[in-house]
Formats: sequence, C-alpha cells, structure tokens
Amino acid sequence: MKPIAWRIQLEVIASAYAGILLMGTFWFYQRHLQELSDPQAAMASSGMWAFGDLILVVFLYLLCLIPTFFLLRLMRTNEVVYDNYAKIVLAVSLTSPLCLAALSFHVGENIAVLENFFALRLFNSPLVFGLMVMSRLFARQRPAKRLINWSMLTEVATLVGALAIALLQDKPHG
Repeated sequence: MKPIAWRIQLEVIASAYAGILLMGTFWFYQRHLQELSDPQAAMASSGMWAFGDLILVVFLYLLCLIPTFFLLRLMRTNEVVYDNYAKIVLAVSLTSPLCLAALSFHVGENIAVLENFFALRLFNSPLVFGLMVMSRLFARQRPAKRLINWSMLTEVATLVGALAIALLQDKPHG
C-alpha cells in the first residue's frame, strides 16, 4: 500500500481544523441569537450563560485535539519539524509564569484586556498541559523530549505557584 503524501495529510488535518472552527462559530452564533431573543432571561442567569460558553469552549478544544493527534503523528516523522515544535511548546509554557507574575504584581490592573489575557492563560493551563503530555508521548528524539519535559515542569510549577499565592492571599490576618 502506497503511503499518503505529506501535503494531502496536511490538507485533511487543516480541513478538520476548519470544520471545527466553522462548527464553533455556528454554535456561538446560535447562542448569541438565543441571548438576543430573550435578553432578560440571559441577564438574569448570566452566570449560567457564561458557564455554558465555557463548556462549549472546552468541548471545541477537545474536538481540536483529534486533528492535533494526527498532526503530531505526522510531525514526528520529521525530526527538524518536531524539534522546532518542541521549542514553540517551551516558549508557550514560559508565558504561564509570566502571566502569573504579571497578575501577582498587578501589571495589567488598569487594562482589562491584558488582565483578562493573563487570567485566561492561567485558567487554561491544565488544557495546555494536556496538549504537552500528548506532545511528549509523540516525541522521538531526546532534544524534543527534554524541551517538552521542561515545558511540562514549567506548567506544573506555575499551577502550584498560583495555588500557593491564592491560598496565601486568602489566609486571614490575625
């Protein structure tokens, strides 16, 4: 059996991502229309609406893991590509402690977009960690494995640090 060409595999994976993006856009648009049809109910239960949006985002993320699985499987055959990917994963993991530091030192306090970005990055840290675990499982070469291990360690250390900061800040002062 003749193997499928890289280009065709990439096109199928890109099509899967595009399909998921279109589905997500459609679902969010439907939720928006539903909110517009009964704004008082949406306002009265805004927390439930926000939680529904969060569930939808997590579901779309999990759907995106399916083509990501095949993309990582394809990338692992090319050592240079996977090494570069591992460097990108490490760079992404370094944003987590930077966001924690920025929130701790109130860097984006007056700029809501920055503060929301920092908080969202930390909130999504477990999802990013799951992707790193999957990336580590596909890594073949030692340099890529090492970089992804450092990335995972950075994510976990940041989560532990964030929990420690949260617990210390909530401690009653006697």
